Amino acid sequence: MNNEELEKIDLLRSRAEIGYQEAKDLLDAAGGDIVQALIKLEERSRDKSESARFMNWLRKSWQTKIKINRGEQTILKLPLAAGALGLVGILTRRELAFLGGLLGVIAIIKDYTLEVGLPEEEVSFPETLLTSSQV
Repeated sequence: MNNEELEKIDLLRSRAEIGYQEAKDLLDAAGGDIVQALIKLEERSRDKSESARFMNWLRKSWQTKIKINRGEQTILKLPLAAGALGLVGILTRRELAFLGGLLGVIAIIKDYTLEVGLPEEEVSFPETLLTSSQV
């Protein structure tokens, strides 16, 4: 490693607050161009940010519950994400759409209600998936 490469690594480290190994790898991948290395780092950060936003949305959709009630009795309680998947299924198949519409009309006639809300306590994502008592 020559002095010029070490200066580039130090510059990357100071601008991006990363370690020597990561700075060297980025610089190698960018062919020694500091600007290209910073662009690659920025793209990687943006990908992580988008992934984190999606995971946050998914976590909240599993914590948000849909409840189907008849009077005071809860008939069905499931995560919003599961309900959304069911809706997608209904919208993609004509037979399911007909069945969903028919069941919707019956539910209205029989005095069923739909309630959407956050749970009383915060639940972590894996527990929501694995604990059947909360669904």
